[in-house]
Amino acid sequence: VQQNEQPMLKAKSTAQIPVFDYTGASEVRELTSAFAEFHNRQLAIIRERSKMLEGISHDLRTPLARMKLQIEFLEKNKDTISLNDEVSSMVQMLDGYLEFIAHNSREEPMRVLVASALERIQSDWRQESARLSLPPEEVLQQYAKSKVAIFIRPQLLRRAFDNVISNALRYGSHCWIEVAIVEKQMQFIFCDDGTGIPEDEREKVLMPFYRLDSARRSHTGGSGLGLALVRETMMTHEGNVELNDAPQGGLRIILSLPVA
Repeated sequence: VQQNEQPMLKAKSTAQIPVFDYTGASEVRELTSAFAEFHNRQLAIIRERSKMLEGISHDLRTPLARMKLQIEFLEKNKDTISLNDEVSSMVQMLDGYLEFIAHNSREEPMRVLVASALERIQSDWRQESARLSLPPEEVLQQYAKSKVAIFIRPQLLRRAFDNVISNALRYGSHCWIEVAIVEKQMQFIFCDDGTGIPEDEREKVLMPFYRLDSARRSHTGGSGLGLALVRETMMTHEGNVELNDAPQGGLRIILSLPVA
């Protein structure tokens, strides 16, 4: 494997199937042609859905901005404060929708050292260093020396890491990060000491716009897109996300990516 960073082919989940001459038995040619047509049709539907959702989100931002401005001129009381909170919540939801649409950016995948990815986490979250535990120094040095790498879209994966860490610190008091290589998969493991997620809810929280309960919604806001974006990011990188119980009593999230 080359040690320098280099672009990688676009993820299969977002690439257009190339046009080529189908060969082989007639049944194989027909099946291959039908699959390519179906795949490209699905991509077209996804693009149209994204354009529609983006257009609606942008159109709603202007009237919401006017509403917030008008509320500022009203007398401050319980009702106006509540109304302002609702409008702010709607603005936050629209921002979440736009982020969800844009998650598959045109950023080219690059070969990045695992040690560099961990250093980026440490740098991004240095203000929360007291609540964040990275792997021991000897483990970091081991990965730095061995030059273990992954092919990633750096900003996309960075956003996924930020979503996981921010959730861990929101619902718990501390976040522990570990790394491991299992069956040619690079695992980034995030554990917290929060309330966790019931086993029968873990698949649901990975779906867009799903929130666990009204108590969490009122406490944290948002639109339930954080973990959905994380799963989309893992799928884009041909990886996986797994939720289970953390040794510290909260939630453990394992993000797996192919080792370069």
